[in-house]
Amino acid sequence: MTQYLFKRVLLIEDDPAHTLIIKKALREACEEIIHCETLEEARKVIKDKNSALSLVITDLRLPDSKGVSFVGDLKTLSDAPLVVLTSSTSLDEAVEAMKLGAKDYLVKNFGPDFKNVLRLSLSRLAAALEVERERRKLEKQLLILKGAIESSRDGLGVVSQKGEVLYVNNALKILLNKVGASPLNVWQIDPSKIKGGKDFLLNLSEKIKELDKGGVWHTEFSLTSTARDNAGDIEPAYHLTLVSAEDFSEEKENSGVFVLWFRDITEQKRQERFQRDLLSTTTHDLKGPLGAVLTAAELLHNNCKDDWSLKLITRIQSAAQGSVQLIDELLSAARIEEGTLTLSPKLYDSKELLSEVMERYEAVAESRGLTLKWGIDKGEEKIFVDKIGFERVLSNLLSNACKFTPRGGLIEVEVKGSEDESKVVVRDTGCGINPDEIARIFERFGRLEKHKNTPGTGLGLFVVKSIVEGHGGKVEVSSVPQKGTVFTLTFPKKSSIL
Repeated sequence: MTQYLFKRVLLIEDDPAHTLIIKKALREACEEIIHCETLEEARKVIKDKNSALSLVITDLRLPDSKGVSFVGDLKTLSDAPLVVLTSSTSLDEAVEAMKLGAKDYLVKNFGPDFKNVLRLSLSRLAAALEVERERRKLEKQLLILKGAIESSRDGLGVVSQKGEVLYVNNALKILLNKVGASPLNVWQIDPSKIKGGKDFLLNLSEKIKELDKGGVWHTEFSLTSTARDNAGDIEPAYHLTLVSAEDFSEEKENSGVFVLWFRDITEQKRQERFQRDLLSTTTHDLKGPLGAVLTAAELLHNNCKDDWSLKLITRIQSAAQGSVQLIDELLSAARIEEGTLTLSPKLYDSKELLSEVMERYEAVAESRGLTLKWGIDKGEEKIFVDKIGFERVLSNLLSNACKFTPRGGLIEVEVKGSEDESKVVVRDTGCGINPDEIARIFERFGRLEKHKNTPGTGLGLFVVKSIVEGHGGKVEVSSVPQKGTVFTLTFPKKSSIL
């Protein structure tokens, strides 16, 4: 299929012989040629088919034309590019025609190279028009992009390594003003405007020096009362993304530039604080009654001799213990994410520590028809852990083992170790885990598809891993589907917590 340079061309030429030669030369470059002998005819065609014309080729010597001025008249009637093809060799006429809007000026020379010369001129013109179309398209896209950036609530900017502003949108201008940034160097921020301002600026300075091209750094900061617009209930908070990029400016005086992206996360922080307060209040209000239920159930259990009543009491204990477990999981996960979970390892009696947790799950195991066993190897009578953290870890593993081990199954806990480490092994004969799913079980809210209908938060093993690693230890898992799972927790015998 022929690829034409121009779709519909208007040729204005009064000489029949010239018309034939020109049409023949244009045949391979133009799909359709409309011929007019006078300006009057041409004006009518342009008015009728203005939107369809892709090129106008005209002689300067026409029966109803005087001079070159008509070129400007044709340009006002049509947006199509115009090429002058004439016998005139006047330089003044050529210059005047170009000033009036002609894209090219060719002298009629109907020699053997005429076709090639005309085709070359039209090829250059078509290429120039394509470049112009792409330029306008790009300019339009840039205007749309700039409009979106300028109206964005996020602060966006480009800054040199020296802190010179290459571009900032309105939102970033406002924020830079709030933190007292210098107009000449945005890295010079008033530390009194930011909580922990000196440390923040020190980290920022280090990242500016060490961040490789394409490197990304994320951080968060809050404004102090001196930088706030109002006395809100929470400090304005922002998330900063700093991206190191190449300097594409012509000067290239700097080795690179930084893209800054600030997002206001004040409302997010307010919601997080509300959730923390709600979680804290709710769990506190729930744990009290549940503790009373467990205590009462234990008293009833110890004094009950009726098998049916004993079975009901055991179910109450199991349900209450499960609720306490759920509350503790939520609290632990929240503290881990906030970075407020503190661990203070000390030496504890292994037997006392384990027995406290194991006794809580005896009723749960009994209600599910499971056997619960535990033991401590010689030499492991003491274990160096945070008491609350260790109890949370063991409780989570026992809770999962009880959930996923079928009736008649066995759950074992063993404490063993070496000179430098203590190992707590929790073994069950449950449904097991596929090897390709093991990594997922430690994710926050990570739940396997086959367990989606089993009650739980998906936080238990996330909490286990976080607490054990917080001790400087590690969690290892081995599992055989339909046979069971073994969790091995390793704790150092000396503190590795900084």
